[in-house]
Amino acid sequence: SYVVENLGDGEYYFAVTAYDTAGNESGFSSEVTIELGEGLDFEQPSNDKAYNFPNPFNPKVESTAIRYFLPKSTMVSINIYDVNDDLVRQVLPPTKKSTGEHVEDVWDGRSDSGGFVPNGIYFAIIRYDFTIKVVTIAVVY
Repeated sequence: SYVVENLGDGEYYFAVTAYDTAGNESGFSSEVTIELGEGLDFEQPSNDKAYNFPNPFNPKVESTAIRYFLPKSTMVSINIYDVNDDLVRQVLPPTKKSTGEHVEDVWDGRSDSGGFVPNGIYFAIIRYDFTIKVVTIAVVY
């Protein structure tokens, strides 16, 4: 996440890119528009952070729970990707979820083909509304 400070009233457009450890840059994300003005409050709740626990985890002895907070009832999906941006596992197909904290979605460290993934870093991508949360997960045997 990143906080942009000292913006005046008006309409702003944001798009982001990402860098990997080798310095390669991704393409731009979809553009997001936000309008700031008097009386508009965009402060996110402090419980908006997404993470997993335990982290790191050993899939041969445990699963990891993915924790996230929804500000309203909405459709949510969770997919696991490897560092090459390849889809490893669909943990949660698009599903309607209620407002509040969620910890019921877990990943057992297996790929969609059923085998355990190798040691490494994986990313849980949580999508809802116009929001994407990225959770970094370490798998260690």
